[in-house]
Parts: sequence; structure tokens; C-alpha cells
Amino acid sequence: MKNIYIVFKVLILALGLAFVSCDEDLVYDKETVNDPIVTDFSPKSGRVGTEITIIGEYLNKIDSAWIGGELAEVKYRISSNEVVVKVVAANKTGKILLSGSNGKIETPENFTLLYAVPSLSAYPTSGKVDSEIFVEGSDMDVVSAVYFGTAKAEIVSQTESDITVIVPFFQDAKVDIILEYNTIAGVKQTGTTGTPFELEWIVPVLTTYPVKAKVNDEITIEGENIDAILDVYFGTVKAEIISRAETSIVVKVPYFDEDKVDIIVDYYTAAGIKQTGTTGTPFELDRLSPVVTNAPASGTLLSAITLTGTELTLIDEVWFGSYKATIKQQTGNELTVLVPEDFDTTGDVELKAIYNGTKELVINPSFRVKALYYWENITIYAQSENTPNNFFNAKTGEIYTPCAYESVKDNIYFFITWSTDNATFQLNNPANSSSQTKNFKCNGSALPTETMPNVVKFRILSSSGKQLEYKNKVLNKELSELNQQMITNDGILAAGTSAPRYKQSKDGKNIYNIGDVLMFQLFDGTTPEKVGFIEIVSATDITSVTTESSLTFNCYFQK
Repeated sequence: MKNIYIVFKVLILALGLAFVSCDEDLVYDKETVNDPIVTDFSPKSGRVGTEITIIGEYLNKIDSAWIGGELAEVKYRISSNEVVVKVVAANKTGKILLSGSNGKIETPENFTLLYAVPSLSAYPTSGKVDSEIFVEGSDMDVVSAVYFGTAKAEIVSQTESDITVIVPFFQDAKVDIILEYNTIAGVKQTGTTGTPFELEWIVPVLTTYPVKAKVNDEITIEGENIDAILDVYFGTVKAEIISRAETSIVVKVPYFDEDKVDIIVDYYTAAGIKQTGTTGTPFELDRLSPVVTNAPASGTLLSAITLTGTELTLIDEVWFGSYKATIKQQTGNELTVLVPEDFDTTGDVELKAIYNGTKELVINPSFRVKALYYWENITIYAQSENTPNNFFNAKTGEIYTPCAYESVKDNIYFFITWSTDNATFQLNNPANSSSQTKNFKCNGSALPTETMPNVVKFRILSSSGKQLEYKNKVLNKELSELNQQMITNDGILAAGTSAPRYKQSKDGKNIYNIGDVLMFQLFDGTTPEKVGFIEIVSATDITSVTTESSLTFNCYFQK
């Protein structure tokens, strides 16, 4: 008995230690964020390019630095106690300010900038406009700007001993190369004192070019000094330059009205911009026209319609009446566009194409625009992470994933979930779905238990009266107009259920099947504001319903 008592005490002690260990595992150190501290820096003075070592504490989060109020370069973050900053041309004498995610700190002492004076020692005395030249000297890294006379050049690269710049255009015969730099007294200039710089005026010569091509074709023009060309014109119409080299230039052929034109190029001279061009056979357009052999007679808002024919790549724009369409896909034989969403009423409009810049091709003088949305063969899935296409937008036809939920929840009209209680799946009203959204997961994390803004309710249309008329129009794809006032005028009661179920339910109510048509309404409070219809096309077999169940439907929705 005594031995049993001892064993019991040992077990209690072991359990106590285990619980203490578990408690200790749950204790986490709170991360503290300390402001940066500077204790010293060196050197205390230097020229542009000097690397300053700053000593202190908590410097490992520093990501920017200023010297004399101007941004410097953080060169290295060596440790939490050391950071290196490089002086750049814009810096001035003044305090060093360090900044990072853990705060800012300023040195108590100034860094004194020693102002070096750049000096030119070697440079070319001539060059072409837009060419790169190499200027050598000392202290070139303090140069803040380079001028050819009064024309500012673009600096391509810069070191202590050299600068590469792009030669700008200037009209003077010869100019000095001027270097601009900072001093304690402000901006100063120095420059060439010997032979000045002059531009090499070269004339491009066109030797080889195609004499015929289609609009928007990319053609190659060859010759001498081609890199001196500024712009290319076909007659008076400017062409887009695709690429340019010393002996060739590639341009996109523009549309022009004349039968034949010369190809003209602009180039610089001492007197300004001059032109030269082709002197032999002029250029002519291969004036092909697009031909549309087949086009739909009608379409719903935002629906994709495909035109078929030949030379369809010549088409620049497609218009439905006064509204321009979005081109989605274009080949020589097929062109797919979206019917514009701008129409408020159903009616006939002229469908036309614009090609070769201004030419018009009337495709259909009476294209029927149905001022409603129609989405065909839409498939949505229940809540399994393996099938993430779940939430439907009846206005755009888009299907959203759970990972997009937070940004799109205001645009969700309905979705389906599998129910163990009813051994089937149900359509869901977003505003009555707090117990359903949590069933969906994004990267393993459940969506929030909340309702969504849209209030959507459903009614399964019966096979009699006005409801049958609408049902048949939906099934036969004959619905061309749709609005809530029509439903009210026809005496159809507002939708009342938030969760109709497929094939079966515990209470035997609100059951839909393949071939049924459901009316759904978007409510503003208790008043139905907009209306749509869902035609049930197919669904997962009832004997194998799971969280991966799917529902395929066609959907009409009013604008």
C-alpha cells in the first residue's frame, strides 16, 4: 500500500512538470523595436564618391540617408552597428540623416563636403546627333549636367574619370562642352578651352525599299546613314518607326488616300530639319479590303460575337450604332468583339467596321441589340477546395474563387453549397448565407462567417399562365427584353425562397430539376429591383452529391 502511495506521488509530480513545460512553451518573447542610434562617423569630410562609415546601434533597418538635406546612397548595411553611406553629386555640407522602418536619427556633427572641380582632358571634337560620345577627365563624378553650348545632353554613365553622353542637336557651327558642378557658393561651370565641338551633318540615303505593301505591314527601308533619320512619311502621312540602325529602318505602313507616294525622311542639318526621300519608283498601297462573310444577327450586352471572313486584320474598329466595341481576338479570318454595354433598350443598330484608317464597311444595317445580359453554359461548384469556381456575378458573367471573395463579395448574386441534412446541394441568397460562406476556403483558411450585401431570392417558374410564357422564352432563347416592371405588370409574385434545392429536400419544398427555369430577383430592402432567370442545364447526379458537386445553367439578367 505504501509503495502504491509513492508511485502515485511520483505520477502527480511528473504530470505537474509536464504541465509546467507545456505552459513554458506558450510563452513568447515580444519583439521590441529600438530607434536607431549613431555614436560616430568617419571621415568627417570628403568629396563626391566618398564612402562614410557610420557607427551606432540598431542600424540594420536603415534604408535611406540624406547628407545636407539631399538624398545620398546607402551603400552597405554591414551589421546592426555599422552602415556605409556614399556621397553623391547632389549632396551638400550638413548633418547626416538616417531613416528606416525603426525610425530616424541625425548625426550631431556636420559632414563637410569638399568640392572638387572637374577637369576635361580628352573628348571627340565632332559627332552625330543622338550618338554617344566618351568625355574623359578628372573628378568627373561630381558633374551634375553636361551642355553642348546651351543644349543639355543626356548623361548615360558616369565615373570619376569619364562620362558618356548623348550628343544633342544644336544650331551653332561649333560649341564648347560645358560641365556643371556644385560648389559651396552654388552651381559653377567649366568646359573645353581648346578645339570646340561640331556636329557631323550627314544625309541619309535610301537605296532599297518595297514598292507595295498593305496598311499596318512592317517594312524595312535600307540605305546609308539611316540612323540619322528622325521621322518617316509616306507622302504627308507620318509612319510609326519600329526599329532603327545605321543601314536600315523598320516602319509600319500608314493609310494614305493617294494612289502612289514618295517615302520621305526628316534629318538634321546645321540649318535645321531637312527632308530627303525616294527618287525612283513611288510606293503604293496594296489596297485589300476586309470581307465579312458571316456575322450573328443579334447579341446581348457584353456578349462575344464572332465575325468570319477574309483580311479581317485590316479592321481597326467595330461600332454598334454610336458605341465602339472592344475587340477581344483578331486574325485574318476571325474577329471577336463584345457587344457594348451602353444600350438601355432593345433595338436595331448599324453594325460597321472601320479599316484603313477611315474606310467603312457596313456589316449589318439592322443588328439587333438585346438590352439584357445572357450567359450560356455557366458551371459553378460547391465548397470543395478542389473546385474553386464558386461565386457567380449575373451582371458580368464572371465566376469568382474564394481567394477573390473579399474584393468581389459585393458583386456575388448566388452560389451553391452541398448540404448533408438534405443530401443535395442548394442555391444560396448571399444576404442569407452566414452559415454557408464559412464552408469555403482560400489556401486552407475558411472565409468569414458573414452575409453579403446582395439580397437575392428565387422562384421556380410553374408550367401555367404568364410563368409558363417566360419559361418558354427562356428555354427557346427568345427573351429580348427584361425588367422588373414587366414581371410586376404580368402579375408574377415576387421570389420568396433563399435556398432552393436540387431534386430533394427534407420538407419537400422549393425543389428544382434539370430543365426547370428559376426566376431570381435582386431586392432593395423588401422591394424587388432587378430580375433574372436561370435555366438548369445539368447537375451532378443526386446519388453522388458531394462538396465537389456542380450546377450548369444559362442565365438571363436585366441591365
